[in-house]
Amino acid sequence: GLIFTGFMPMIIMVGMHYAFFPTAMQSIQNTGFDLVLLPANLIHNSAQAGAAFAVGVKAKDKDVKSLAMSTGISAVFGVTEPAMYGVNLKYKKPFYVVMGVSGAIGMVTVMLGLKSFTFAVPGILSIAGYAEPNGGYFNLILALVAYIAAFVGSFVITLMMKIDFE
Repeated sequence: GLIFTGFMPMIIMVGMHYAFFPTAMQSIQNTGFDLVLLPANLIHNSAQAGAAFAVGVKAKDKDVKSLAMSTGISAVFGVTEPAMYGVNLKYKKPFYVVMGVSGAIGMVTVMLGLKSFTFAVPGILSIAGYAEPNGGYFNLILALVAYIAAFVGSFVITLMMKIDFE
């Protein structure tokens, strides 16, 4: 969880996350859930959104503010590339924060067994796919807590960092 989720931004940068799609689909077909790709992406996407929003709050330039806020919104819904390339990677420190926060939360959620029961773009709208088919609530609550923790963690840490906007 620490390594896979922490390095998810780099995995996405080279397009290798697509290579894991068949594994995730096969896992859902065979076991009814995915333990690897979808939970890692959910956490990573949320962390990207939090860091982008923090850059938007910190920035004084209205163009940077606008870009960061709009890409943060797309990341909340699961499309992180604009936030990752246009904001977080550009200013470097938010990108490193995303990796650290994602890795830490990924490690905890792997130990607690977070599972995705559906194959969907990992964003706020896919949280329902973490509800257990047998009616249990632990997994859904774990997904919600992980999503919020990744967002808030990367937002707060990025907000506290000195970022050079030049």
